[in-house]
Amino acid sequence: MGILDMLFGKEEAPEEVTERCRQTIVDLLPAMGHKKGESWDIGEEGRIIFFQGSAGIFIDFDMLGERPCVAFLSPIVKLPADNLLPFYRHLLELNQTLCGLVSLGVENDVVYVCTQRSLASMTELSLTEAIDDIGSCADDLDDLLHQEFEAPFYDPEDSR
Repeated sequence: MGILDMLFGKEEAPEEVTERCRQTIVDLLPAMGHKKGESWDIGEEGRIIFFQGSAGIFIDFDMLGERPCVAFLSPIVKLPADNLLPFYRHLLELNQTLCGLVSLGVENDVVYVCTQRSLASMTELSLTEAIDDIGSCADDLDDLLHQEFEAPFYDPEDSR
């Protein structure tokens, strides 16, 4: 049973489950070598933001139906000016080969590495794996897509 599962047969309120997960991630990041204020921090509305290499990752909490979930999102590059069809094909091929825990998506001309998980069965180990997976994939893929397709790196200033 995960750390966020029901305790002694009593189901927790979604807000309590979400807060426990948020605190677990806040405790895990320093244990994983991330220093608060340098490679991670807490932003607006409790969003956790951390960096792995050149990739920024946002950790948000939401509801998936009636179940609380955690979403890891990393905007990595913008769509390239040329060769869109080969670029999209490459994204689809990458989606098939990525570790099964993350995927690629496009929103507002930005490519994201993302994953979303229900909090019901999350453990410290599965949270650590999710943080590692999203961070390493995003950090590798932004450079790869930039080099292969001249896709411009994502700049957080562009979204303001």
